[in-house]
Amino acid sequence: MFGAHTPEILMADLQQPESPRSASAEQGPAAVFLTHAEAKALRAQAEADSLIGRSIRAERAQVDAWMRTPVSVPGSGPGGGVEHEQHKRNYLMIFAAGRQYLIWQQPGYAKRIADVLSVYAERYTALPFAKPYSHNPPGRLFHQILNEHMWLLFAAAGYSCVRQELPEALRQRIDEGVFAPMVGMFTQTYRHHFDIIHNHGMWACAAVGVAGIACERRDWLELAVRGQFGDSETAGFLAQLANLFSPSGYYEEGPYYQRFAIQPMLLFAEAIERAWPELGIYRHHDEVVRRGFYAAFLPSFPNGALVPLNDAIKPMNIKSLGFVLGASFMYRRHEADARLLWLANLHGQVWPDAAGLALSDAIAKASPDALHCELPSVELLCGPKGDKGAVGILRAEGRHHEQAVLTFDAGSHGLAEHAHFDALTLGYFARGHEVLRDYGCVRWINIEPKGGGAYLPENVSWAKQTIAHNTVSVDGGCQHRADAELAVANPSHRLAFHGSGDAQWMRGETVGAYPGVAMRRTVALLRHADFEHPLLVDLFAIEADADHTYDYALYYDGQVVRTDFDYTPARNLSPLGTDAGYQHLWRVAAADLPAGRGLFSWLQKSCYHSLCFATSGPSEFIFTRIGANDPKFNLRAEPGLLLRQNGRDVVFASVLETHGDFDESREFSQGARGRLLALEIEDGGKRLRLHGSDADWLVELSDSVSIHRV
Repeated sequence: MFGAHTPEILMADLQQPESPRSASAEQGPAAVFLTHAEAKALRAQAEADSLIGRSIRAERAQVDAWMRTPVSVPGSGPGGGVEHEQHKRNYLMIFAAGRQYLIWQQPGYAKRIADVLSVYAERYTALPFAKPYSHNPPGRLFHQILNEHMWLLFAAAGYSCVRQELPEALRQRIDEGVFAPMVGMFTQTYRHHFDIIHNHGMWACAAVGVAGIACERRDWLELAVRGQFGDSETAGFLAQLANLFSPSGYYEEGPYYQRFAIQPMLLFAEAIERAWPELGIYRHHDEVVRRGFYAAFLPSFPNGALVPLNDAIKPMNIKSLGFVLGASFMYRRHEADARLLWLANLHGQVWPDAAGLALSDAIAKASPDALHCELPSVELLCGPKGDKGAVGILRAEGRHHEQAVLTFDAGSHGLAEHAHFDALTLGYFARGHEVLRDYGCVRWINIEPKGGGAYLPENVSWAKQTIAHNTVSVDGGCQHRADAELAVANPSHRLAFHGSGDAQWMRGETVGAYPGVAMRRTVALLRHADFEHPLLVDLFAIEADADHTYDYALYYDGQVVRTDFDYTPARNLSPLGTDAGYQHLWRVAAADLPAGRGLFSWLQKSCYHSLCFATSGPSEFIFTRIGANDPKFNLRAEPGLLLRQNGRDVVFASVLETHGDFDESREFSQGARGRLLALEIEDGGKRLRLHGSDADWLVELSDSVSIHRV
């Protein structure tokens, strides 16, 4: 493995910057993302007590710390390993050092970029291909080519800031020693991977295009924009934009990967606008770049965490780089949307360029009210044409203005690699916590001992399986037999969406996820003066052509408080099944429910939740816990519950009430018992009767949804 290195080229002949620069140089292009005039304006604000000033100084401190370390260009290693992290730090700091050079005009920044890139140019083609830790092809620096795309994009952008200052021989060495071989690898060696409509393809196009601008290779830029066949439809950046985003801006792979894909989308769009303005990239395809950015933060919880659909890593949130970039770029290129002020204020930073300067100035002039934003309820259509179902986000305010968020996925399977078999799944966030939880993915990102930071085997055997989600599984199997091609060809259908008022609701259905079975689910957030917080109402109706076993699963977090039925704890833990994810669920306890009804309550941090449920016939209630058949402890041991009912046409109904307060440090508890005591299904599920200690309520669930006291 290569380590720290003192480069032979010490940049002794690097030209000192003219002082002052000529007027033409001040106005002319300096780099992919910054002109001399823009850099001068940033320099004038760099010491200001503003978001732009603080952002520039924070980045400069990071670059200066990097420059105090020896130049290090190692070989390859697994995700999260020493080598991976060093290459990642190098490309991020090259990008940042380029901006700092243009802002401050200090030759030391240019020298450091040249020193590091000259070592990469010397060593790159001699490095062997890395050991892969997934099915993705490897690069020479990283275990997967995706990370090499990221390296090229950021490093080329930083290089463009100093390239014209370097001696011709050094420019040629860097261009031909590292950038050209990378582009060749991406577009020829891994041509099939460059062409895919996928977040990897988005990164590949952006990397090659930005490198083309930086190295003055128009052919690279056009290849990146229009694709290998030059048709802008089968591959290339324009094809990525047309096929990955719906008319609502929703991204095929879900919010977690939308967070990731908007980084190259935004960077390359801005680069194209500067280098190829006649293309009109910000107007392209009905302003898809704008739509894709705004839709990226709409599916988020009040704490900023992204709704964990598909292969999601749970802590990811709207403070990541793509949202910082987007807030600044969108403010400059589109309307002055107040949500951008809110985002930038939330981030505590802006992107350190001309767009960030404009946004920083707007924030400095804004009133405190303008920096606050509550996201609305929204329906996000799925599929490039918006005809593959939808994802719904319902938001309702509870006591003390705390927002409850109900998410419902009645959309498409998305791209096969990162999608889960979880049609008609829901999630719920209230009182500052994820209450009904989606597992996300099985991956310990960038923790090298955990499979090189890659997705682990249990991601397929557990997280992608239907039973891992808050939905219904049939006969202990997975939707679409865990066949991605079948799932892609059979999206769910959105039937209704109502996202305003005291009764917000959504309805969707899936037919054929299991042969001969049709499922319809109606979910609602209902506000009523009798309850502290909105009620979550869930009605899951199933029609089939034969008898089946149906498992209605929900996952929660917290401590069991009480039930209104007796259950039998398992003397010896055993898995709930042998495959389709059931092999990873411990059967912890169970109860027979002849009437098919019950109440289950638990404590989660500072409040209580009570679930009243009913089924259309006798059922079994099973307490579960994730973690069976997990010899390497890759799974999180989280609790769940399962309602099992046998029959042909069945109905599952539940109402979740959030109530009370708990503070263990003050030995304080109140409202530990909610108002609801029981639930009855009436008229096949068109109505639910809620029984309380001092009143009853009726929930109507036909052409519309409502609740009233009776």
